[in-house]
Amino acid sequence: MIKNFIVISLRSLATHKVYTLINILGLAIGMASVLLIAIYVLHELSYDKFHKDADTIYRVTVHGNLRGMNLNSAITPAPMAPAIAKEVEGVKDVLRIGHFGSWLVSNDNVKFNEDNFVFADSNFFKFFSFRLISGDPESVLREPRSVVLTESAAKKYFGDKDPVGEQLIVETESAPYIVTGLMEDIPDNSHFHFELLGSLVTHRKHLNTIWIHHFLYTYIKTDRNSNLSDIHNSINGFVGKYTAPQLKEYLEISLQDMVDGNQTLNYDLQKLTRIHLYSDLDNEIEPNAKALYIYTFGIIALLILIIVCLNFMNLSTANSPDRAREIVLRKVIGSSRRVLILQLLTESVIFGFLALIFALLITEILMPHFNNYLGINLHFSILKNIPAVFSIVLFTLFLGILAGSYPAFFTSSYEPVKVLNGNLNKGIKNRKIRSVFVIFQFSVSIFIIIISLIAAAQVKHMLSRDPGFETERILVIRRPDALGDEINDFKKEILQHPNIESVTNSNSIPGRDFLTTSYIFEKDSVRKNYIMNHIFVNHDFRETFGLKMIEGRFLSSAIASDTMVCVINEAAAKKIGAGSVLGATLAMPGIWMKEGEKYKIIGIVKDFHYETVDKEIKPLVISLMPGNIEGFLSVRLSSQGIDKSIHFLELKWTKYTNEYPFVYFFLDQDFNQNYSSVIRTRKILYLFSILSLLIACLGLFGLVSFISNQRVKEIAIRKAVGATFYQITFLLLKEIVVLLLIASAISWIGAYLFSGIWLGDFYSRISVSPKYFIIASAIALALAIGVVLYQCLMASIRKPGAALKVE
Repeated sequence: MIKNFIVISLRSLATHKVYTLINILGLAIGMASVLLIAIYVLHELSYDKFHKDADTIYRVTVHGNLRGMNLNSAITPAPMAPAIAKEVEGVKDVLRIGHFGSWLVSNDNVKFNEDNFVFADSNFFKFFSFRLISGDPESVLREPRSVVLTESAAKKYFGDKDPVGEQLIVETESAPYIVTGLMEDIPDNSHFHFELLGSLVTHRKHLNTIWIHHFLYTYIKTDRNSNLSDIHNSINGFVGKYTAPQLKEYLEISLQDMVDGNQTLNYDLQKLTRIHLYSDLDNEIEPNAKALYIYTFGIIALLILIIVCLNFMNLSTANSPDRAREIVLRKVIGSSRRVLILQLLTESVIFGFLALIFALLITEILMPHFNNYLGINLHFSILKNIPAVFSIVLFTLFLGILAGSYPAFFTSSYEPVKVLNGNLNKGIKNRKIRSVFVIFQFSVSIFIIIISLIAAAQVKHMLSRDPGFETERILVIRRPDALGDEINDFKKEILQHPNIESVTNSNSIPGRDFLTTSYIFEKDSVRKNYIMNHIFVNHDFRETFGLKMIEGRFLSSAIASDTMVCVINEAAAKKIGAGSVLGATLAMPGIWMKEGEKYKIIGIVKDFHYETVDKEIKPLVISLMPGNIEGFLSVRLSSQGIDKSIHFLELKWTKYTNEYPFVYFFLDQDFNQNYSSVIRTRKILYLFSILSLLIACLGLFGLVSFISNQRVKEIAIRKAVGATFYQITFLLLKEIVVLLLIASAISWIGAYLFSGIWLGDFYSRISVSPKYFIIASAIALALAIGVVLYQCLMASIRKPGAALKVE
């Protein structure tokens, strides 16, 4: 019987070629869309799950509010890990990871500034499941100046040679680092990546006992039967035992202040597998994604799947009059309704599997372009994964049955007497159902378009909003500390070039991490403690970045005493709130500043978004850089001859230093990397709004085909009595317009509610304008009118006599 069903189904599909092509195309596009979204979503959900003990690994984070500064940080103090290992029951292992900026690494003439150089405790390969190709996992990071290379790094420094036992020079130190191991490259779905992994014990002098100095990432691995709440409480016990005494010493915050809730500090545990999607802390080791966006894509995939099914149903029922006589003849010769339903469902499943073939082909072809479009690196290797193949087969079978269920039951319900008498489908019930299908399809499409337009407007708002400083034409060179004492000579020389307007150096730049430290503010009899961010800069920082002064002046090279002065931003001045702060002093605790040293406040700079425009501007202290420390050299170029200016800078760089390579980037591009997640979301919404609209139009094509087929006699009579093309068009169009207006109303409500949730995730956000809703509906209406006009054109060129004869 099954074989007979298949043969009949294939014969039917071949008979109705246009119907078959459109149906398979609609299903294939929808299935390919769902596959692409599924591959992306599953990739995002898979982060860090490749670790053997991923479900028992947690990262320790810091939260609280001290002296008016909100603390939400991913980094912790150095002594926390040994304290946990010694004092907290239920913890099996503890690991620390440090990321300390850029390092010059060289092997003979091969030199690179490595930002992907991290340091870890010796138990790293016991703690995580990264695969070590060669080397002993117990000892590769045990000794100082030990380093493990990834395969990519080994290729970069040693070619095809086995790197284990070889030496690398780090910075300009005389003692080399020894390569003790080779490991596989870090998987894409890891929340942190690196190319070189050094032993943390190399920096033993920095592993101090200061609990208020946060600079390491701390991870714990718990016993499977341990109580996480007890572990959390034990770790928070360190606040009173270790942290509070230092807060009292350096910030004058007593334990009683914390008990009373005036000042707060606590440690939390963050599950490893939730970091990528659910963590948005300060000092993240890498930028993370957002769960809201991922779930949005999952919802879109589900909605596309539904409109694909509805599209199939619409096209199938639109084609049902052509199948009516075939069905009733089968009934007349004895076929039961059950057999007819099985026959039609078989045909639907065959549709599904034919569409699957095309969907797999479309996905394979589009995957490289999809990766380039989103700037990611996903893989489509479905045929190598047996469970995935099995899942897709079951999914296609389910989709075929689901999409074909209504057409099968609808078509098999025809009564032979009514069909043979020409009284086919006069009831209004099925017509209403098809109308509901179209309303739902276009509601989904308009909803996605609205969200896409709002996402695009939000991205444009963030990228175009004035951050309060110059971002364009600022070229940033890494590691100006390589120039040593000659940095001022270098600056003077490059400023002779007509296309170089200004140059400065600083330990950080807008968009990168800033130091956070405590200060004691003193003016007259007022003495207060604060926690604020800090940046060390050169005298030309304000000029280069176009900062505006509100009060006082900026640092000046002409005033020798400006070595111990500072400028604060408006947010800091408001936080201090002691009237005019000019002339007051700020002192840092003794762990960072010598006893008696103080910064005198000489100016207030207008607030600027030194993090991102999507975050509240925090208090900032700007002081003169003590010497030439590691950081960034920022060069503002004119709009003319940028390429020549870059070449000129490279020549001058190599003139002053051969040790460090010339590495640069543009500030605006680097700053906008902070918005990569929302930019990617916008791109995905754009793509799938187009696809959903295309599928919806195919569904509309089915409905209009059905309406025109059902009203062919009416249209023929109207033409015979003189009806024009426009009158016939209005006849068919008015019903579609009503359906689209209903779809618009539904989608507008859903999009308004969803956009409120989505935009609520941004500190600086756009207002939801009615224009986004109107534009989305107008796009859908324009495409719908195009489909209707095509059908009307087909109906208008049909001769009335032929139509009446067929009817």
